[in-house]
Amino acid sequence: MTKESLPSPGELEKELNDYLSKKYGDRVKLSTPMAFPETDEMSGEKGKAAKKEAPEKQKIKFTMKPMELEAYLNDYAIGQGSAKDIYIKGGYTIPKATLDFEIQHGRPIEWLVYGGTTTHSSTSGDTTHTFVWSDLLPSLTSDVGDPLGVSTTAIVDAVGNGLVGNSTEISLDMKGVLKGRTDFIGQNINLSGATVTAATVNTGAPLGGFQGSMKFGATAVDYLQNWSITCAGNTKDMPGQGSRNPQWVASHDRHITFKATIGEENSTYLAEVLGSATAITATEAAAQSITFGADNGTTLGSGKLAFSMLLTGCQFKYDRKADTGDFVTYDLTGAGIPSTCTFVDQIASGAW
Repeated sequence: MTKESLPSPGELEKELNDYLSKKYGDRVKLSTPMAFPETDEMSGEKGKAAKKEAPEKQKIKFTMKPMELEAYLNDYAIGQGSAKDIYIKGGYTIPKATLDFEIQHGRPIEWLVYGGTTTHSSTSGDTTHTFVWSDLLPSLTSDVGDPLGVSTTAIVDAVGNGLVGNSTEISLDMKGVLKGRTDFIGQNINLSGATVTAATVNTGAPLGGFQGSMKFGATAVDYLQNWSITCAGNTKDMPGQGSRNPQWVASHDRHITFKATIGEENSTYLAEVLGSATAITATEAAAQSITFGADNGTTLGSGKLAFSMLLTGCQFKYDRKADTGDFVTYDLTGAGIPSTCTFVDQIASGAW
């Protein structure tokens, strides 16, 4: 490279900063004082005068290749050119869990949906449990493990403390069984305070989907395909100073929503959405009372298994589904106010 082709100090600084800007954006800028080879102009009288006025500067040789320059700069700006995190810090920790289960008795409905103190009425070996609504869901403790056979040896053993249901769904499909699913938020996990034992298996059959029902008032829906009820607990966790885990967990502002798929038989249910049998009315459609249920048909006292939940003040909408080669159905979605809810099983009040 000849003297004539050397850029001026300002031009060289600009070229270097342009290169750094293209590679790293505005995060890196060269601001280190630099020394450059003397040009004719710098060796003249003006150059000598400038040298007298300028303070002594640290000299850096810029004979490095781009990769060498990057390595040099990384000594001062850590992690340049990296597309991954260079530091992760553990912080606030919230225990959470999800549980899917088949509903064989009524206790999960008390714990996860209604929350109040259940009342019981027995007839021979059958007990009817009537659930009571509470503004707060109870705090639960859950022992989770994987016992090997009938021994107490466990692959994983943990106790969840202060668990509160966040969102719980009760569902029934005509081709399935009565099921539950819930999401928990908890306060803490104890890995040392439990001994997992062999699971206690409930041999009772859950209610079958074909035993399900849905009623508008006292009128049953003939071509019911499925229904589901969701209780949103709106559960919140509260941290505390000096702790990485929640110090308080509680449900708030709980509400009930529902879905169902029914076969189209006539326009009766559509008219309830419109407000009349002819067109959409100017006033709001009358609220409905809807009962979701399932019943094995056995006489009370002879092994009856049944579920019933009444929602009042229901408002809902329909989405029509029509597919060539299939039946025409309606998807119904809405919200309601929880009212009477019962479950009949073989668990006596003393064992509840």
